[in-house]
Amino acid sequence: MPKPSHDEISRSVTRMSVLVPFFPQGDIAVAEIISHVEAMCGSREALEYLTNTAINTLERWGGVQCLRQILTQSTKFRCADGIAVDSRTREEKLAAAEHAHQERESIETSKRIAELKHQRALMPPEERREADKLLDDVARAALKRLN
Repeated sequence: MPKPSHDEISRSVTRMSVLVPFFPQGDIAVAEIISHVEAMCGSREALEYLTNTAINTLERWGGVQCLRQILTQSTKFRCADGIAVDSRTREEKLAAAEHAHQERESIETSKRIAELKHQRALMPPEERREADKLLDDVARAALKRLN
């Protein structure tokens, strides 16, 4: 697969500048975008895919990151320069972070309960009632945090 020429890339960027709302129009901005697209697209097929997908899916220009995101999400093409972006939305990233936090808390709580049960088993029978109360409190607090 041959690498696209500078002229092919310029034509593709010009097509995007006409068809993608709010695409930068200044010479310096367009030259910079051409430079990034040149680094991203390792083949004519990747350039064609990128251009057509950008024209048909971008509701508005969101920066070079949007173009990188198109290639990052593709199953066939990748950014030739190896720079990829996280394609998840802000909400998806927040949900994943919240889920990871809950997982960590759950694991820590499980370890704490296991340690308390071990300590309880080593106690004389008369002291176990207090340990049982502490175990119940820890379990209730953990359930409250998860809900």
